[in-house]
Amino acid sequence: MPTFEIAWTRRTSHQWRKHADDWVVEATLTERAIVGDKPALKVVCRLAVIAEDKLDDIAERDAFWHQARARLGRLQRLDGRDIDDIEMQLAKRVPRPAPATSEPSAPATVRPSAHPIRGPCADRRCGDGDELDKMSFSR
Repeated sequence: MPTFEIAWTRRTSHQWRKHADDWVVEATLTERAIVGDKPALKVVCRLAVIAEDKLDDIAERDAFWHQARARLGRLQRLDGRDIDDIEMQLAKRVPRPAPATSEPSAPATVRPSAHPIRGPCADRRCGDGDELDKMSFSR
């Protein structure tokens, strides 16, 4: 059974500059394997990159996780358990962004209405069966 690990690399974002101030952290997926009767780490792929000074920025973390999950999804040899283990290793260094709430929370002073809005039958009694008689099906 293969075991996967994350190798973290810190490098400048501009390799050609000698004194670059922009450092990035790169997550590389590696696999432990036996090569010639000796244990070795094989590089599988580069997962994602994030600027080191922007690890606290929610948008940057979201982009990092989007990039990492897209790359993990393209690797056919990983099963669900492997992906979960890899994501746990990634989360130790780059926390997952909080999920967005679909509904904004209501202010504390707002109370639910005593008279809820009803459907098209609010002003008349539904279920009597005579609504069908009132409806016109002719064209």
